[in-house]
Order: sequence, then C-alpha cells, then structure tokens
Amino acid sequence: MNEKTESEEVTTTPWQCKLSTPGERLASLYQTSKFTDLTITFPGHKETMKAHRLILAMSSPVFEVMLFGPLAEKENLSLPDDPPESFNWLLKYLYCGSTEFSSIKLAVQVYCLANKYQMDALTKVCSEFLQRELNPDNFPEVYDTAALHEDVHLLNKCIMIVRVSASAAFSSPHFGQLSRTALRQILQQDFYIINEFDVYKAIVSWGAAQRNGSKGGDESLRHVIEEFLPEVRFLTMTVDEVLEHIVPTNILTPDETISVLMSIKNMQNITLPTGFSNNMEKRYWIDEKLTNIRVQLNNYNNHITFSPGEWSFAQNITFSDTVYIKKIICHGRIFQNCSKLTIKNNFGHVVSTTRVSENEAVFATPVCLTKGTKFNFCSNYTCSYNMNVANSTFTNGNVTLQGTFVQYLGDLTIYYWCDK
Repeated sequence: MNEKTESEEVTTTPWQCKLSTPGERLASLYQTSKFTDLTITFPGHKETMKAHRLILAMSSPVFEVMLFGPLAEKENLSLPDDPPESFNWLLKYLYCGSTEFSSIKLAVQVYCLANKYQMDALTKVCSEFLQRELNPDNFPEVYDTAALHEDVHLLNKCIMIVRVSASAAFSSPHFGQLSRTALRQILQQDFYIINEFDVYKAIVSWGAAQRNGSKGGDESLRHVIEEFLPEVRFLTMTVDEVLEHIVPTNILTPDETISVLMSIKNMQNITLPTGFSNNMEKRYWIDEKLTNIRVQLNNYNNHITFSPGEWSFAQNITFSDTVYIKKIICHGRIFQNCSKLTIKNNFGHVVSTTRVSENEAVFATPVCLTKGTKFNFCSNYTCSYNMNVANSTFTNGNVTLQGTFVQYLGDLTIYYWCDK
C-alpha cells in the first residue's frame, strides 16, 4: 500500500477532527451552515439566513415555543420586525460568543432583540456596553429604549448625562430621535446649563426633526413644539440673547416677543403670554455646585520604580458614591512634566482623556466614576522615577476616596459633582 502524502492526509481529514472544543464546532456550523434545518427571512429585505432550530431554542424560551411548540414553524421562520443586520449579529453571538459592537445603533437594536427573545445574558451585555459608551452625543439613540425596557441603570446614566452635560447633550445631532415623552421627561429634569437659549434651540431643533423636512411653515413648527415652550425660562435671557437666538426662528409672534423683551427689562404692567414661564432663576451651572477632595500624603509604605511611558500616579481609586469629575489640580511634580491626563478603568479601557495646562486638567464633559469601581489616573513621562507610594483614604462629607498614590504628588485636589 502506498503511503499517503501529507497534502492528501490534510484533505482527507474529517472536518470534525480539526475542531477540538464545543465552541470551535459551533463556530464552524455558523461559518459553513452545515446541517442547518431552518431558513430565516425578513419580509421587506432580500437577506435570508440559515440556522439550526435547536441552537435558537436552547438560547431563548421564545424561540423554543416558535420552533418546537404546538404552532411551531418547521423549515421557515419569518421575522418581519427584526433588522437583518442585528439578527445576524445575534446569530454570531449564539454560535461564536462574539460581543463586539460596531456602533451604538447596532447595540440598541440587538438590545431590543435580546429583550424580545428573553435572552437575559445578552440583555446585560448590551446594557453594559451602552452604559460604558454613552455620551452627550449618542444618548438620544439610547434613551427611549432604556425607558421602554425599564432599564433603570441605563436610564439613570442617560439622565445624568443630560444633567451634567446639558449643553453638549442638547446640541447632539441625534437629539431629534427622542420621542415626545422622552423630551418632556428630560426638560423636567434639574439640569445644569450656562445659556438658557440652548434649551430653546434644542426644542426647535427637535421640532424640525419631527416634521422631517415637511413644508409646513413656521406655524406648523410652532404647533409641534407648543407644549414645550413653557419649559423655557425666557426671563433668564438678556435682551441681546433674545434678539440673536430667539427672534430669528420666527416661532414667537411679534406680540409675544415684545412682551418677553419688556418683561426682561422689568417694565411695569407687562403680562407674559399665556403659558410662558415667569421663572427668573438661572439654572445652576455645574461649576457652581462643584465640591472637592484634597489628597495630602505624609506616610509611604511601598516603593515603586516607574519606567518612561505611561504610568498611574493614582491607582485603584474608588469612591464611596458615584461622582462626576470636572477637573483635577496638582501643584506637585506629577503635573509638571506631562501634557495629558488619562482616566482608565481597572480593565485598562480609557474612560476619558484631557490636556494638562499649568497644573490643571479640565474635562469638557464631567467624567462619571461609578461607586465602588476601581479607576487609575495616568500620565505620560519621558524619564524614569523611583517613588514611594501610599495607600490612603480621604473624606469630604459623605464621599470617601480610597486608593494608592505616588510620592511627589503634592497637593492634589479633585473637583467633582455628586447627585445628592
């Protein structure tokens, strides 16, 4: 008998023998569509997908009923309400365990599918991703979904984004995606903003998006946003702000504009239009509500050598309550030779980065550090340092800060806001 060549041995080896783990076998079934017994269609779309009824049923009680219940689908499953792209992601997750999202939009769609098909583990994956990636720009893509599925943690994160970063949130290009209910809830929050006209402009922008480019004139836009105008504190604006930001929109009538302007000037016997807010109190700006914790070190109990590159000058930092850091000031050596400050979570993922200028690092958007979660404050250096470190605890009111801090930190002050 002739011996088989190496190439012949490779080609004749059964595919099953090349896969050593259950995970590899499932992934192979996804990639090759071997033994599939179900065709999934999406009415209105050209895409079709092959799957295994058993895999779907063992992953979801909803699919179990759909595929093995009394009215079970046999060879074809029609899903008219599911986006093909997100369902394909779902299949890859079931077969391969993949949890990487390419966009917030995709994560939101998968999150909805996970809830629909009662996949609790996947729901948690999606929620945690959205909480981690949430920012003032993308929160409108997430808010309504969080509210619909009563995801308290995700919804609270959305609300806090608005409260501490209202100006940035209101100028999001996705702001028009909010539902009417969501906008009403947001405008009733105690948010912090510098310019009241940003609130008005956000409402107008939202209304324009709802009209979706239809030609209805200024009167129809007024009708769309009518219920939200009482939320605008016109009397906290200056005359110049009204003339520059309110008048050009042509939303208010000439008489309403005159009444607002005369009220701002405190002219007597002037009555605001019906429904307009007479609140003259400016909304708090977050800087006015900042408190701080000072880190002052005396005793050191360990020694560490730092090589050139990025290293943590404050390690395993935890707060006893969720805080929103606005700025950090350090008059010690740490900030003298670095140009940026980076906050990372305990997995090494970057939470936020900002420039260091004259011993001060200011974050454009307050950085949320979740209660009990460990974080590291990092800087880049071009030389080596031999430093002592200290494990210390500092307290301000009800907030306690714990962590490991390096020598030569100097007088470090962390300015933050806490929702109390």
